[in-house]
Amino acid sequence: MRLCEWCNKEIQNIPSKRVNIFCDKKCYNEWNSSFKTKLACCICNKEYLQSPERAKISSCCSKHCRSVKAGEAAKKTHIERGNITLNCNNCKKDFITNKSRRIGHNTFCSKACQHEFYPKNANYIDCICCGKKKKVKNYQIETAKYCSRLCKDEFQKTKIGKLSPSYKHGFKTYRREALEYYKYTCKSCGKIDRRLHVHHIDGNNKHNEPSNWMILCPLCHKRIHLGKIPLPLNL
Repeated sequence: MRLCEWCNKEIQNIPSKRVNIFCDKKCYNEWNSSFKTKLACCICNKEYLQSPERAKISSCCSKHCRSVKAGEAAKKTHIERGNITLNCNNCKKDFITNKSRRIGHNTFCSKACQHEFYPKNANYIDCICCGKKKKVKNYQIETAKYCSRLCKDEFQKTKIGKLSPSYKHGFKTYRREALEYYKYTCKSCGKIDRRLHVHHIDGNNKHNEPSNWMILCPLCHKRIHLGKIPLPLNL
């Protein structure tokens, strides 16, 4: 026979089991609680028991209270960083957000307002080739002209010569005419090639008279602009 360590009642030892020092589980729990420290929860003010080691760092009675405390700490951190009030572009309601949020031209209080705003305020242009409407972004309103690459190619085929979008000061016409006029020959070194440059003597590329043209190879053209070859060339 043994005595219970907590209530001092007699307990009978059973040979097939280990030696018991408590008469039942209730006595064991009460004995174990006698070593714990009683604390008050910082969230719900409920009293709870905690071991001496954990009592130094514990402040919440349950996992739920710990999550509530963490949420309050995060909220306090956001407030300390600084919140600002913005106006939603769609519903026109004011909402609070953190300063770290990127503020662009359009600001919305939720994703629902964002998805509702853009279809109603979309920008459209009329294709100058087929007349079809195309949705474009704000910065494309002044530059976009076609609904597709195919329409762009088809439209540009109809523009020849001065009407061509790539036509600049008669570049496509005067170079060909100048090379044929001077028979593809460099005036400085006499090199014959189809990859020659047309140099304007007076520096005005809009003045496209044969007397203002000078056919030069790339190397001679560079030397003339660097001043290594004097003008005029008498060959």
